[in-house]
Amino acid sequence: MYFAARAAPISECEAPAPKSMYGKTKLLGEEYVRQFCTRWFVVRTAWLYGYAGRNFVKTMVNAAKKNGSLTVVDDQRGNPNAADLAHHILKLAVTKEYGVYHCTGGGVCSWYEFTKEIVRLAGLQAAVTPCTSAQYKAAHPAAADRPAWSALDNRMLRCTVGDEMRPWQQALAAFFENWNGNNAPSKQRGARCKKGETILKNISSQAARGSLARTSCITC
Repeated sequence: MYFAARAAPISECEAPAPKSMYGKTKLLGEEYVRQFCTRWFVVRTAWLYGYAGRNFVKTMVNAAKKNGSLTVVDDQRGNPNAADLAHHILKLAVTKEYGVYHCTGGGVCSWYEFTKEIVRLAGLQAAVTPCTSAQYKAAHPAAADRPAWSALDNRMLRCTVGDEMRPWQQALAAFFENWNGNNAPSKQRGARCKKGETILKNISSQAARGSLARTSCITC
């Protein structure tokens, strides 16, 4: 939703300026939430991947296996994001800290840097070559325009329930440790997911005691 010409993560205080129809419809959804709800959370994320469904990580792994080489844009930067998002949504859901939140992984990288790490962690020998957005567009005219900078700052998490989002490299490594190569986590990961109910109970208990992590916040 941001097409900012900058090199610093974007906070919730900054006004969105989407250019694509996809971004405009996302912003319209937020406006409907504000208009029709009195108590609401809007959680923005980006570069999301996970065990189920299609996503960039799985696409790159499959393409690397099939083609042996990849050419990926190196002038678009953002924060990859994995399962940590669900944990933070749970933390917010048991509070009354309503509002807009950014929730993305720690650190910033390009799609090229992200892909290099994906290929390395997957144990593949595929070559990864960088290209510019203009070069990619010329080769794929139907591709949607994407912002050069979409890295978000989790400022409001730090101001309320605490920002425990892992660095993107650490979260990606954990994904590969637990992914079975299909559309589901491994059996080991599935067993750990059974602890989710206990985690939610702990979060709810902390919220009731008012002991969820909070830090000082500078007003926007």
